[in-house]
Amino acid sequence: MTHKADHSILFMLEGEPATFVLMRSVPVEGKLVFAGLPSDLTDGHNTLLEMYTNEKRSLTQSYTQNIIKADIDWYMSLPRDSFVQLCDMAAGGNGGFSGQELLSRITDTSAGSEKQRADNAAELISGMVESAGGSYLADNIDGAFPILIRSTDNNISQKNYDARSYAIKELLRDLDHASVYSFDGEYTDDGFVISKDSLADFREKYYDE
Repeated sequence: MTHKADHSILFMLEGEPATFVLMRSVPVEGKLVFAGLPSDLTDGHNTLLEMYTNEKRSLTQSYTQNIIKADIDWYMSLPRDSFVQLCDMAAGGNGGFSGQELLSRITDTSAGSEKQRADNAAELISGMVESAGGSYLADNIDGAFPILIRSTDNNISQKNYDARSYAIKELLRDLDHASVYSFDGEYTDDGFVISKDSLADFREKYYDE
C-alpha cells in the first residue's frame, strides 16, 4: 500500500438539524479518523449549513475543503433512513446502538453548541465502527458499497472504490482504534471559526506524508 490509497469523505446527514462529519483514511499508516464539523462553521461569509442548504452538495465539499485547507475527495449526503440502514448494516448485530438510536443521539440538540454536537457525532460514529469490528466490516464492505451508493447523494464511483478497496479492507482488519479529532476554535458573531493551529495540527497528523 502507498499514500495513493489515502482518501477523505465529507458525510452530511440530511434533515433538521443537519450534521457534518469528515472521515480521513490513511491506510498505509493504519489511521482512520472522524472529525465533527459544526453546522455553524464559517469562513466569515457563510456557514456550512447555509452552503449545504442553499448550494449543491459539491460546493459544500469545496467550501469545507477551503476552510480546512486540505483535500476532500468525495461527499456523501445521507437521508435519515439511509443513515439508519447504514448503521444497522455496519453494526451487524455486534452490540452498540441501533441505527435509530444513533440517529437520535446524533441529532439531539439539547447537549449544547453545534460544536459539541458535531464532536459527539464523530464520537458515536467512531464507536459504531469499533463495535462492529474491523474484520466484520472488511468482509461485508463489497456487498454494502453498491447499496450505500444507490441510497445516497454522493460523487463516489465504483471505480473510486475499486482502486482503494484492498487498502480499505486491510486498514479495517488491522484497525485497533478509530480516532476522533476535535477542532479547536472559537465562536464569533459569524459562527464557529477553527483556529489555524488546530487546522495545522490536523493536517500534520492525517495529511502530511
